[in-house]
Amino acid sequence: MHLIYDKIKYDQRNLAETTFSVVKRKFKKVLRAGKFHNQVKEVKLKLIIYNVNKKIE
Repeated sequence: MHLIYDKIKYDQRNLAETTFSVVKRKFKKVLRAGKFHNQVKEVKLKLIIYNVNKKIE
């Protein structure tokens, strides 16, 4: 059971890392916003756009 739990955790992390890698390649690695609050908004917006593009394709 312990090995199955670790495999599930690893798969989730692998999926998250892949998603962030794709977002960075598509939308550049640099954030344009200066303030932290605006950087959070920018990242959220990029993820929303990524999800919309994924649904369309």
